[in-house]
Amino acid sequence: MLGDLRHAFRLMARNPGFTTLAIFMLALGIGANTAIFSVVDAALFKPLPYRDPERLVDILRVSRPGTAEQISSSGMTRESLADWRAQRQIFEGIESYGPGRLAVLNAADRTESIRACRVSPGLVDFLGFKPKLGRGFTSEDAIIGNDRLILLSENLWRRMFGADPSVIGRTVTLDDILYTVVGVLPLEFRFPPGQAVELWLPLTDYVNPQDPGSRFVEIVARLRSGLTMEQAAKEAHLAPEWLQQQKPSFEKWDARLVSIDMRQAFHIPEMRERRSELLILLGAVCLVLLIACANLANLLLSRALSRQREVAIRAALGAGRVRLLRQLLIEHLVLACLGGIAAIVLASWVVSVIPKVVPARLNLFGTYSPEIDARVLVFSGAVALATGILFGFAPAVRASSASLMSSLGAANRAAGLRVGHRRLRSAFQAVQVGLTLVVLAGMGLLLRSYVEMIQTKPGFKIENLFHVGLSLPPKAYPNKAQQDGFFDGLLERVGTHPGVVAATMGQPPPTGPMGAFVPEGAEKIPGIASTATLYYVRPDYFAVTGIPMKTGRVFGPQDGPADSPVAIIDEEAARRYWPGRSALGQRFRYSPYVPWITVIGVAGHVKTESFTNIDGDVQAYLPLSQVESAPYRSLLFRTEGNPSSVFASVRAHVRESDARVTVGRAGAIWDLYDRPLAAPRLYLLVMSMFGFLALATSGVGLYALLSYSVSQRTQEIGIRMALGADHRRVRSLVVRDALGSVVIGIISGTIGLYWLTRFLDWQLYHIAPHDPVTYAGVVLILLGVAALAAFLPARRATRVDPVEALRA
Repeated sequence: MLGDLRHAFRLMARNPGFTTLAIFMLALGIGANTAIFSVVDAALFKPLPYRDPERLVDILRVSRPGTAEQISSSGMTRESLADWRAQRQIFEGIESYGPGRLAVLNAADRTESIRACRVSPGLVDFLGFKPKLGRGFTSEDAIIGNDRLILLSENLWRRMFGADPSVIGRTVTLDDILYTVVGVLPLEFRFPPGQAVELWLPLTDYVNPQDPGSRFVEIVARLRSGLTMEQAAKEAHLAPEWLQQQKPSFEKWDARLVSIDMRQAFHIPEMRERRSELLILLGAVCLVLLIACANLANLLLSRALSRQREVAIRAALGAGRVRLLRQLLIEHLVLACLGGIAAIVLASWVVSVIPKVVPARLNLFGTYSPEIDARVLVFSGAVALATGILFGFAPAVRASSASLMSSLGAANRAAGLRVGHRRLRSAFQAVQVGLTLVVLAGMGLLLRSYVEMIQTKPGFKIENLFHVGLSLPPKAYPNKAQQDGFFDGLLERVGTHPGVVAATMGQPPPTGPMGAFVPEGAEKIPGIASTATLYYVRPDYFAVTGIPMKTGRVFGPQDGPADSPVAIIDEEAARRYWPGRSALGQRFRYSPYVPWITVIGVAGHVKTESFTNIDGDVQAYLPLSQVESAPYRSLLFRTEGNPSSVFASVRAHVRESDARVTVGRAGAIWDLYDRPLAAPRLYLLVMSMFGFLALATSGVGLYALLSYSVSQRTQEIGIRMALGADHRRVRSLVVRDALGSVVIGIISGTIGLYWLTRFLDWQLYHIAPHDPVTYAGVVLILLGVAALAAFLPARRATRVDPVEALRA
């Protein structure tokens, strides 16, 4: 074995060009797989770093189960928490926490905006952790007055305090309030999952009478030992009946248990789509590796011809076929291992760059960041080993089976390649081309889909339309009259500003709160509801934005707070729920807790944030005059020139009127469409990289193979030319040798593509998964690359001198 290893390294040293090319191709293929696997592992596969994470669940309250208005909500009141803790037949324990929030931390002469979260005193121990430094929270810390304490993450401790162990007991300022550091939690503690929280405070039992939301807490429960998820779900389904008997409620509700690992939340469409997208990328990069393997196998197969005499001599000296096969496989495995080492170096750099280029809004790395850890190294090693066997086995078997007499003779050199060898080489070429076709077609479909997304018209006049988000302090503006007074004054001032064509108040497209659109009479039919984007607007909203009214009327003075609730819906809702008849006068609601709303108008459909969904959403416009309280509004204005002065005027007016008013996100309406396009743009970019890598690998491999083939067939070509073959026939011979396997690969790849692209169906926007235009374009690209790769070898073949070829 050691002798075989020494021989393998000597052989690679004698062929530096081939060795470098092979290692480079393997580094690209294995490195891309390693990098993508590290991303998928961090985003999907790694178990949460808690004790028995598979037993940790959340309890969802399901209101109106089995109807169109079924609502699943997380969290519960503090009173309900005590009731659920009493369900000892289901849960070993339940701990609570509050929502994460951004806070400003001032410490060690530094200021940072970090995410903080309140947790119950027992939660850290409940999850199986002990502080790295100091102590955790106790029950006494949850008492008002004793709760000015914080726990730091290890990252925050090292970043802001230089890993100083004397940080325990130090006083810091959080949102201008003094707190004392009591502990540092280890690096592995990441809670809540999916949120980059770096600081924790004790959760108290205090309920703010002016903040109804303070009655609610989020929870994490641990199932009783020995209880399966299915058994626990049945018990949780029975518990609400007993709880409602103890504390009757105005409506029946059910309970559902879900894992706290939101990465596996198949009941949430966004999570399900993210999982599928990452798995598709992992599959695509595996195809790229297979293309590289087929390429290398073909090169090794051609290279094996030059070693037939060596193999025959070894066999003549007593080496059996198993011995020869072992030697050749070890050579190929050594090559794969060197490629794997180079791949890890390449993947390490790629993994360090990925978090910087992936948009934070995708939240792929809320729990873990991609890294080259033991799991990834094992994966990379397994891929390298499998790759070595995959690309090396067939050439090794072929080379070790060489006929002794034919290998020592000269007939084969003059007659060219054997039929079996040519067929095997053509098979590898066809596989390579077929896989490249699949990757390129996937890239082409995503590209056409993305172009369709961009070119979809917004449905209103988006040019020169801008927005400014404004938030009034609720305590300073407790009633609607005060809120309207402030916003009306601001609107009047902006409307008279030079350069402003028109201004109004309302949610800017494509953003808006969501609801479930349910027509009257269908509230008990499961699955009939559509996702509805809601817009709370003034009567002049449609004139300012340019959203066309198809039928009916806009809001007017008759739609006051004491009048019946009304709405304007989009034409998609009218078509979907009242086809072939007028939607005017029909009623719907977006929540079971609001009254039925009468439709008074139908507007054009608008491109919203969820416009890329397969089913799409519907839209409903509600008058601001009928809202009980609206301290958060957006100012929309259209300009003729530079909007900078208008933004400055808005900020100046807000400062003069009330400095407590918060000016939020502001900018062009067009920029708001960047969010729904972030994920498609990222996956298109990655898929394009794989597509170009696959195409380059196939093209370079085909060129190298044909060049090597021409050099091996020099005598055959010389004989053909000596017997009267002209340059055209010789070129045709080489090109036919190349394009024959390419055509077979295209046909087989198209058949496989017809089946594989169905997995892309839900990702495509207005493009069929079997789009003939995309297929035709990809086929033409492959044929063009193949023709280009065959051109130079074919040209060189025509320059063979028959006399010199025969003399050799």
